[in-house]
Amino acid sequence: MQWHKNQLQAIRDSGIDVILPVYRASASDKQRYAVRGLMTLAAALKQMHAAGQAYPLVGLYLDTTSLADSKGEKIDLI
Repeated sequence: MQWHKNQLQAIRDSGIDVILPVYRASASDKQRYAVRGLMTLAAALKQMHAAGQAYPLVGLYLDTTSLADSKGEKIDLI
């Protein structure tokens, strides 16, 4: 979590107001790192908020190429 806090502080110190972390929603990515990464980022943001520190707003960049249907086939979003 400290790495996230350091990055958020550096981002804020640089004058950046918003971050868009990439989220890959495939089952393997969620199991390996995606969910854990967002939870760790959220915990770092909560600590910064509780300490009264400035932090950037967070949006989510959903990697739609990682989405699949129940059969594991790519979803047509067009």
